[in-house]
Amino acid sequence: MTIEVRTVDASGIATQFVVGKPADDAGDATETITWDGGTQRTLVSANEVFTADEAAEVFSAHFRTDEVPAGYTLRELKRG
Repeated sequence: MTIEVRTVDASGIATQFVVGKPADDAGDATETITWDGGTQRTLVSANEVFTADEAAEVFSAHFRTDEVPAGYTLRELKRG
């Protein structure tokens, strides 16, 4: 699975990011994540693929602090 987070700045502008595990070189987006019975998909880098247990740790920390834990990377999703 992959994790996305959205932030809203002081002016109300929302930005969405893909969360990644710490990596020296994230590499190209080559891992395919599918959902909705395989009808939807996205490409992410290997460091942006999480197990359920890893994702639970990130979500728990984010819930408590409203921040992605230190050391994780954020890659902005460009829409359009």
